[in-house]
Amino acid sequence: MTDIKIIRARAAAMSSIGVLINHDRESLLQIISWVEDHLIEEKVMEENAMLAANAAIRKAQYGKA
Repeated sequence: MTDIKIIRARAAAMSSIGVLINHDRESLLQIISWVEDHLIEEKVMEENAMLAANAAIRKAQYGKA
């Protein structure tokens, strides 16, 4: 994505968040919950990948790869 598209998307998101804060907090909380869950899933995948990489390195170091 180009920087302009990102800036426009960010501005649209901020505007939408402002509307939700004032008129539909329940939906905003659902969105925040979804984003938080998604970020947690990404963190878990990142940690699993790191553990797998470390295991592969250890196996390679000890000739068990």
